Amino acid sequence: MAKSAAMACAVVGIADIVGLAWMGGRCDEFIFADRQAHRENAIMMLLDEFPPQFAILDAYASAADGLVGVMGCREPKQPLRFYAGADALALDIVAARHMGLRDLRKSSVLRAACHWFGNPSEHIEVIGEDGPLSDWKDPYHNEVSTLLSLLAFPVYVMGSGRGSMFLPEMDQKAFPFIRPETFCERIGRGGMRLLLGLHLPR
Repeated sequence: MAKSAAMACAVVGIADIVGLAWMGGRCDEFIFADRQAHRENAIMMLLDEFPPQFAILDAYASAADGLVGVMGCREPKQPLRFYAGADALALDIVAARHMGLRDLRKSSVLRAACHWFGNPSEHIEVIGEDGPLSDWKDPYHNEVSTLLSLLAFPVYVMGSGRGSMFLPEMDQKAFPFIRPETFCERIGRGGMRLLLGLHLPR
């Protein structure tokens, strides 16, 4: 039986399906002129060969929501929750449901995982809080955010120098630039920081 637990306990770390997705290559590495490749399939092959033994999702404090999530959130939520379970896919399904995702097909990674490994939804047992996160804002919480979300992939991958325009504000003494910023980079990054809140905490 696939099980997932949502509980308040002092556990630190993360090992869920969505977190493991970044072990694969970049999205633009799967774009070819003569054929089509799916990044999700490569990730599922990796998970099939090296499945996680236990999954933990830290959602206790500073849980960023909104359009860009951890990249930039002015007021991160404090859900005071930890999710843990032996089935990483079941854990992701529970956490996604708590964040307002009712249709798993809307997440390409979860959709691929359910196709490869089966959907454990009918057999999930939640031990602890099983309600939605209060006042949680997903990328589609209003019309403006939804429009920006639809433009996010092509802009980020193909129109921003592989994300270089989305560079958050950083401590340049601790992390100096490899090369000086150009005028266009300074203006573009400054505009993105104002729009998305990619600033250092004050």
